[in-house]
Amino acid sequence: MGDLKNIELSLHAACPAAWREAEGMRAKKGRALPHWSRWCYLPLAGWIAIVSRGCDMSQVSVEPTQAAALFAAIGSWRIGRGIYRFDETLFQELISTPMEGNIPCDVIFRLPEWCVYLETGPLGFPGVFVHLEEDANNGERELRFLFHEPEGDLIPAVVHLGDYSLAEGVRRSVEMVKLNMSKQGLPYSSERMALDAAGIMNKVGSVMPLVLYICSANSEVRRRENDAQPTRRKPKGKAAKFAVSPTTWEVGYRIGAAIRAGRSKEEQGESSESQYPGVGIPKRPHVRRAHWHGYWTGPRDGKRLFSLKWLPPIPVNIDTDEDGPMVIHPVEEEQS
Repeated sequence: MGDLKNIELSLHAACPAAWREAEGMRAKKGRALPHWSRWCYLPLAGWIAIVSRGCDMSQVSVEPTQAAALFAAIGSWRIGRGIYRFDETLFQELISTPMEGNIPCDVIFRLPEWCVYLETGPLGFPGVFVHLEEDANNGERELRFLFHEPEGDLIPAVVHLGDYSLAEGVRRSVEMVKLNMSKQGLPYSSERMALDAAGIMNKVGSVMPLVLYICSANSEVRRRENDAQPTRRKPKGKAAKFAVSPTTWEVGYRIGAAIRAGRSKEEQGESSESQYPGVGIPKRPHVRRAHWHGYWTGPRDGKRLFSLKWLPPIPVNIDTDEDGPMVIHPVEEEQS
């Protein structure tokens, strides 16, 4: 389906009324329709209803069952149209950091927009749309991915969220994929199912550190210097404002530059140490990997509770006071 603009145009051609109908459903939220959380633009059930009403899916070259996933991602993304471009050094630091510990699903609900597009060129594909889903009927929550493949294909993937770790959510999602394969009667052996499921897990796992970083409390996100202030258009009525054009958000550029400078200084320091043995060299700037920290609270002779906190990537010996403020852009209050 090509680049982001062509993807959106293709969906609009397939179902010209989709965006208007989505806003119509949002206007009925909590009244004629069930209520859902503010971090979900429109539940997948709403998109399924829209797609089932006479949309021409031949325009997007996907099966009807996959069409709703495309509309859910693109329809949510077009409100902010945020494109997140990571500093190359920070990108490599993040994807090489193992996701150890019981990172709870709750951290994912800090996405800065209803849907974000993360550029992922170093991983071999252009990018991925990431957004949250809530079933308005049973309350089940999901982190949904729409992978933008090099050939232009859009491949959906899902991680189920709950009162468990993200790793457990990935495991449950893999099991769900295998179960769906069995129900559909696909001629796959158990080995093939395991291989396909592992492929999904690896794909999701490769981008999860990027998602976690932009959800972290100390993430460095700033609008690209040459970009104008994002322009938003507000339709008539109570419809949400939507971005007229994409906004590129630079992620971790000061941290990445500091890491590179620190490595250069460390190399110089190593050279100096060979001439002046015994002179101490400070630890080089780096990003300490994200990890969980758990501890017990409460009286020792009474009921104690185990508290678990996620500590995001922490810059160590990195000067982040250079020119240019960091920007944390939360979801706007009007997105109810």
